[in-house]
Amino acid sequence: MYKNKQKGFTLIELLVVIAIIGLLSTLAVVSLNTAREKARDARRQGDIKILNNAVQLYIQENDRAPLTAGGSTVPLVCDSTEDCWITAGGDFASAMSTYTAPLVTDPQNTVDNVYVYVSPEALTATCPTCSSESYQLYTKALEADDSTWGFNISENEGWIDND
Repeated sequence: MYKNKQKGFTLIELLVVIAIIGLLSTLAVVSLNTAREKARDARRQGDIKILNNAVQLYIQENDRAPLTAGGSTVPLVCDSTEDCWITAGGDFASAMSTYTAPLVTDPQNTVDNVYVYVSPEALTATCPTCSSESYQLYTKALEADDSTWGFNISENEGWIDND
């Protein structure tokens, strides 16, 4: 007797394989997004270190940290979305132009993800013992853990923000 054997896969087998492929691709996408966040965070930390080195060079040459001219229209706290940072004539941008050009900005540079420079004049309100060489330079929100990271070169306890 000769039996006719069917060749091929059953519908159940195909559905199981498709489900496994879908699960694996979902895991790959989630892992890729996490890797992107960590890469942006690493860039942020590197950028802040570069900016901090530039500020330190400025201090060595000028015996004070860069100011952000405390006029009524110029902020004492400058973030990377404002003119004081991104415009060539901006106070922080002008002060730093000799030491780093152009000024780096956050990879996303949105309201939630910015670099912030706090001048000595902004620190004096909350830190009477801060000197003209005191400043803060930080990134607001690391994506991996939503923390603030940077350099607090002052006796001030917390981060000063312009919000």
